[in-house]
Amino acid sequence: MSSKRPHIVHILGSLVAGGAQRLVFNLVTHPLLQHFQHSVVCILSDQGQFREKFQKAGITIHFCPIRWPTSTPIPSYRINRWLRNHLVFTFHWRFPSLLRRLKADLVHTHLTERIGIQAKAVICRAKLPFIWTIHGLFRSCGEEEPGWLVAFDLIERSERAVITAVSCAALEDVLGERKMPERKARVIYNGIDLSQFEFTYGNDRVKVLRRKWGVPDDAIVFGSAGRLVPVKRFDLLLEAGAEVIKRHPNVHIVIAGDGSMRQALEEQVNKFGLQGRVHLIGYQSDMVQFWREVDVAVISSASEGLPMVLLEACASRIACIATRVGGIPEVLTNDSGVLVEPGSHEGLVEAMEKMLDEKTRLEYSRRARKVAERFSMDKIAAQYNELYQELLQL
Repeated sequence: MSSKRPHIVHILGSLVAGGAQRLVFNLVTHPLLQHFQHSVVCILSDQGQFREKFQKAGITIHFCPIRWPTSTPIPSYRINRWLRNHLVFTFHWRFPSLLRRLKADLVHTHLTERIGIQAKAVICRAKLPFIWTIHGLFRSCGEEEPGWLVAFDLIERSERAVITAVSCAALEDVLGERKMPERKARVIYNGIDLSQFEFTYGNDRVKVLRRKWGVPDDAIVFGSAGRLVPVKRFDLLLEAGAEVIKRHPNVHIVIAGDGSMRQALEEQVNKFGLQGRVHLIGYQSDMVQFWREVDVAVISSASEGLPMVLLEACASRIACIATRVGGIPEVLTNDSGVLVEPGSHEGLVEAMEKMLDEKTRLEYSRRARKVAERFSMDKIAAQYNELYQELLQL
């Protein structure tokens, strides 16, 4: 190997807050993995809320756009766009060149987009060990499937390449009918640092943000978090929430996150007359404190690999409502939370009203922490440590 500490290069699309970014941050800062050198390469954009977090942790960030980087201004928009899209193949040379400069020993990608091009650049050109971690359900995006087939073939043929997924559902989704050897396709769940969430549900929580949000101390707060994008179905949460709020004046909904749907959600709040009862509070850097303010966590997504916010809520001993999609049932059961069918307005209303009972919330909160303990970051870091060591020794 080229350095005293083997160098792991993590590929992300961007540094916008999301599950992949959270997992990478947890990996590169975990004590068990400090005998590796870590750096991050972004291939879509190097901007986002996590840029400062990585930099403060001493993690170097590089940008190697998968599309041709037009550093020279070209006055014609059409020519500029044509060049960027038709010169993607140059990534096969540009990225391996960067990896050589970084003296990389292993590449761990957390981005499924353009995975065929990524796999070719790392396995064929750079000739480095390669891990592709799947963070969500992508089979509905059919245009990406040809790239998956390229990646599958390259990974199967390479002794030093492996697929991991954050849930069984995510792995089954991307593989479809394809059969791969067990050594080549593994499940390593998302993980969180349980030590950050050491508090209990009830009156001992210090509520410091509710006044800032305009939420009374005695309100029942349904909280959710994530990118404000269509797949997260925050619109469904607002539809169901509007019905619950009309019948129960002490209910408030707080949603943390930013994204393309922010304006549409704000318009929906106005349409339903929910001003002052629904709070869109934007990106929150301190999710530990966010969950301290919440009574019930709600995940209304249409699709999920394994949401980090669910693990955070469980670790915070929060009663949880979540849709029965992707890897969520691998975390939450009807004994440890309330599962509803995706897209079900009636199911979500019923679940939210069930959680208005304090004894019910308390019972689910007591069970939630045990759920989270299965996904300790210590366990997940140990599994990646073993995998890194295995591939580096081949």
